[in-house]
Amino acid sequence: MNDDLLILRLAVQNSLIGCVTSELRAVYVKIENKIIYFKMVFDGEISDYWYETGSEIGTEIVSHFSDYSINEDFIRKDYPEKLDYPEFICLYKRYEL
Repeated sequence: MNDDLLILRLAVQNSLIGCVTSELRAVYVKIENKIIYFKMVFDGEISDYWYETGSEIGTEIVSHFSDYSINEDFIRKDYPEKLDYPEFICLYKRYEL
């Protein structure tokens, strides 16, 4: 694993501490061409809390990288719809039966 990916994983997981609510289903990331792709998947309507908090998390993540930009994506995908993003690394996934 390269250093940027390791730093990204730690930055995302650290940024999520104390923020996760029941509607957050999963968090995915990938790095490509100096762009961090940050995808948050929600069950139900995405609240104002998450639009604001998600942007703050994105800002905190990209602050660990001097020459990268971030692409934030907030997606509604209600349970039991399958989560399938094979090109991304899953850093958080809520427990679902």
